[in-house]
Amino acid sequence: MDATTTRELVRRFQQGDRATFDVLYARFYPRLRLLARCRLPAPFRGKLSSEDLVQSSFIEALTHLDRFSNYRSDGLFLQWLSTILMNKLRDRIDHHTAGKRDVRREEPPASSTSALGIESRTGPLEGVIRQEELERLELCLLDLEESAREVLLLRWFCEMTWEELGASVGISGAAAQQRGLRAQVKLASAWHRRFPGQVPALDSAR
Repeated sequence: MDATTTRELVRRFQQGDRATFDVLYARFYPRLRLLARCRLPAPFRGKLSSEDLVQSSFIEALTHLDRFSNYRSDGLFLQWLSTILMNKLRDRIDHHTAGKRDVRREEPPASSTSALGIESRTGPLEGVIRQEELERLELCLLDLEESAREVLLLRWFCEMTWEELGASVGISGAAAQQRGLRAQVKLASAWHRRFPGQVPALDSAR
């Protein structure tokens, strides 16, 4: 993986270096895709593409980097990307629920990589996290109750501290940490129940 800091990549992108899009996208795609997949309500998983949501969110973020002025860490940048992703997800669910369009006639999202002068990107991304591993992790996360799944998503994929996580769900940081530890045990149990004898390689997804 490219060792260049995200802050430096963002700076170079703002200065017109479009090649940095590939590195930034590869760096954040796995976690954002998994977040999208786990947050999609079951009735919409065959109607909305998590890849399209991630790509559209990423392009919007890079198009409006001037709105992100509080850059202190990669974690905050990831939280910002996640917020854009969740807003898009809610908007598209509301759109479909309102019955304004037939899914079979859905037009491509308005955001386009062509506006940034780069090629369209689709997963999976080799060398970051294997597609098979990502899908297995997704299945195990979906086995968990919502509160356990949420704490793992916020901790691992939005890189929140325990204090930030606790504040987001209305509990103390210590209580959030305990909830997270219990959720990890449940996730491990779900993994071994579904895939006995196989060890997950999840470091690259966190």
